[in-house]
Amino acid sequence: MPVWKVVGVVPARFGSERWPGKVLENVGGKALLRWAWETLSGVPEISEVLIATDDSRVETWAGANGLCVVKTSAECRNGTERTAEIARMIRADYFVNVQADQVGLEPRVVTALLRAAKAHPEWAITTAGTRWYDAGCLKNRDRVFFAVRECTCGRHSIAERFFRGSEKRANTNGQVLRHLGVYGYSPAFLREYAANEPSPDEITLHLEQCRALQMGVEIGVVRVRTSARSVDSAMDRDAIERSWSNRKRQRRPT
Repeated sequence: MPVWKVVGVVPARFGSERWPGKVLENVGGKALLRWAWETLSGVPEISEVLIATDDSRVETWAGANGLCVVKTSAECRNGTERTAEIARMIRADYFVNVQADQVGLEPRVVTALLRAAKAHPEWAITTAGTRWYDAGCLKNRDRVFFAVRECTCGRHSIAERFFRGSEKRANTNGQVLRHLGVYGYSPAFLREYAANEPSPDEITLHLEQCRALQMGVEIGVVRVRTSARSVDSAMDRDAIERSWSNRKRQRRPT
């Protein structure tokens, strides 16, 4: 059976509009980039993990911490375009992008995504979602959700519409999942994606996956349980730190 080469990519843009330098912020004693790197490094199916950035500060940090880094263009508008640039440099059968905006994403989530992608070669892009989330998240614009319809095989789903928390969900049918910042792509899809202009929804919502939907691409979805926590702001970071601190105190023997 031929070897299926999978490359893991952590896109790292330092100049985030909402929180510049977020990718190097520490949560639980580790930079967000390190959390994403460790997720991908824990997946046996992935042969190589790279940080893709256009910023010298990220490049310096990665080098100092012994992580492989590739310099990509400052013209990349999102993580998928940055992954597409990596795909032009490195030959592989599949690429996985884990975004540096969450902590605790289990490697098993990526493994489940890869298994689904192999079972569905018709899916040019695959992502993951969970129905386990606090109801308050639906009021938080930093959180991303999507509606799904059942796949004909019954085990997986197809993404129909992505939206942010607090957005009115008119015309949203089916089960709603919280989106996890992980994608799998075929090289052919990445080439096509990079050749297309951003869609109106992508520009309005700042959600790169909306371009794929406008292209008419079917986005396969893996539904998972996860303990991953989103870090979109300093408030998220502080809330996670407090939660972990309280948990440690509760576990401390009296």
